[in-house]
Amino acid sequence: MKAKRILILIVCLVIFSVVQVFALSETVNFSEVNSSVRKLDLSQYHNSTSIWLRETNYGFMGSGDDAIPQHPSLEYPGGSNVDYLYIGSIWIGAKKYRRNVTGDKLYWVAQHPSADSSETVAEGSVGWNTNLKPVVDTLTTVGFDGDKDLFEFLPAYNPLESGNSAIQALYEQYNTQDKVMKSILSNPDPRPFAIPDPTGTYCFTIPTGQTGNESGFETLTGIYYDYSPFGTLGERDWGTARSSSRHIPLNIAVEQKSYAFPLENYDKILIMKYTLYNPSEIDTLFDLNIGSFIDNDCKPNTAGAGGATDDVSGYVMNGYEFAYSRDADGDNGTTAAWIGTKLVVPNVNLFHTAWCWNVGNGPNDWNPQSLSTGTNRTANEKYWLMTGRNPNTYKNNLLRGGPTGTVEEYEQSIPCDTRYLASCYASQPSPGNPNPSDRLSLGPHGTLTFFMTMFLGENIEELKQRSVLADNMIAGNFYLGNMSGLTSTPYLLNVQQIAEGAVSLNWANYTPPVIFELQYKLTDSTTEWQSEIVSGNVNTSSVSGLTNNSLYDFRVISVFNPGENEIRLQSNILQLLINNGSSIDDNANVPLMTLINQPNPYKQQTTIHYETTQKSRIKISIYNIKGQLVCNLTDRVYEPGKHEMVWNGKDADNKIPGSGIYFCVMQNNNKVITRKMLMMQ
Repeated sequence: MKAKRILILIVCLVIFSVVQVFALSETVNFSEVNSSVRKLDLSQYHNSTSIWLRETNYGFMGSGDDAIPQHPSLEYPGGSNVDYLYIGSIWIGAKKYRRNVTGDKLYWVAQHPSADSSETVAEGSVGWNTNLKPVVDTLTTVGFDGDKDLFEFLPAYNPLESGNSAIQALYEQYNTQDKVMKSILSNPDPRPFAIPDPTGTYCFTIPTGQTGNESGFETLTGIYYDYSPFGTLGERDWGTARSSSRHIPLNIAVEQKSYAFPLENYDKILIMKYTLYNPSEIDTLFDLNIGSFIDNDCKPNTAGAGGATDDVSGYVMNGYEFAYSRDADGDNGTTAAWIGTKLVVPNVNLFHTAWCWNVGNGPNDWNPQSLSTGTNRTANEKYWLMTGRNPNTYKNNLLRGGPTGTVEEYEQSIPCDTRYLASCYASQPSPGNPNPSDRLSLGPHGTLTFFMTMFLGENIEELKQRSVLADNMIAGNFYLGNMSGLTSTPYLLNVQQIAEGAVSLNWANYTPPVIFELQYKLTDSTTEWQSEIVSGNVNTSSVSGLTNNSLYDFRVISVFNPGENEIRLQSNILQLLINNGSSIDDNANVPLMTLINQPNPYKQQTTIHYETTQKSRIKISIYNIKGQLVCNLTDRVYEPGKHEMVWNGKDADNKIPGSGIYFCVMQNNNKVITRKMLMMQ
């Protein structure tokens, strides 16, 4: 199934590239393009701790087949080129009354409706009476289906909105800003999420310029919906399989925040906080259930699709209630970690269940309003499997408790390309108790907060310890207590050129080390890192004596306990092209700038996205790996906002220089941003 999806993706990318190339003049190197082609944001991933996890604004995490390059998806340790996640997503299920287009509640005409007797009548209309049964739909919305290429959570600005002429101006302005937003120590802070949005833009991931009060050191924020907040008509799902599925939305919005903590004892834990909103004025969502679908694929990045066939999944009850996966043989020590996931809904008494299946055997909800289920067990297998009822035992295997449901620590006995669905739910109605007191429901304008934690360890006991630690963090509102004496990894925030051959570095950290080492070297060179030592009580410093027109790598090392028991923790790496200082102006008012290109790697061409917060002169150039200028793309004054252009891979002589690594450099006054690009011919 994955190989087929990968092949389809490759074909689509090739077709897209060919179409775009013929759309461009052969005599120009770039052109402005319409931002409506943007589909989803896969650019952000946690990289402040030992877990590098990619987050999206589509209700799923990891790369799947959609990110290029595909790694990191969930890389552990970060930078090791060993991944532990193909894709994971949240699943939300609930029941709601069916209504007609004018909002009237519908009722069955027949006392025992069936496929042959499915007529309905609106409340208060001719033929309606109080003895009729209301029509209740059992619905599920998923971030990713698991077997089909199907996404049912979308950001506000998505391809399904691009045809709505009423919001065309909003779409053009906010499409590329409706993304996953990264904050370090709660800076920058996104706009508060509110339904309905008082501004009417529904774009909350625009930096406010203020420092907030987020719980994590590193926070990634994304907002998505299973309906159109603008009222755009049509089905609200996306993916190549959308034509084979009829998605009926619950009409819910989700604010997703994921937290990372680069602190000793906490750096192998990630916590995702989801706030579920019911924006309806009239509808209650009954009998909610919350699920996490996880397809881990534990393997080195070089292993290919076949590397996932020797995984096993398991489940631990014993009061822990988490599922996990691992590579069965550890790939000779390469893939030695175990990865666990757990759902937590604070202050609610819930039941737990978990199921696993082989590729292609997942539950289906192809038409949840159907009374004729065909080969399905029910019209919505997803919902009922999430509540532990009515499973298809020919396809779905009980993971929590094993086949008997009683084994406290169960693990699959035969390795396979496994995936699992772990879920939690409250008491469900039954003939003897049609309205239990502890049902989990969400009324009009109601909210529900729940968490999913991911944690890694070398064995089951370490997973248990980190599961408890994550539970305590959530219960304590992320209060970490006295952090003195604990080591922490620094995070390099930015590197800026301040004079000819000189740069400033700015970083953040939880706890101060004895010293910091500022390290730098020429990119892609075999030379050793050069170092400068600064006090552990500072978070900014400078480096000088750098070579003009050269690309450098920079990083910061925290050094704890210097000497025999020394601990060295390395930050992320940032790159900067050093210019000759001719445009340096220390007194210039420097605008905030961003730069990214997609796809990357690319074949024939790539789209360069860039932004400035002030009216300013921007120069964008392409350099090869030797630091030689390939071409200048633009050098002019731009108005504030987001801009795009396409580079067709040609140099200043209109020739294609060939495959390899290139650098896109964006300059304005004393700020330079560099992005590495890979051309594949």
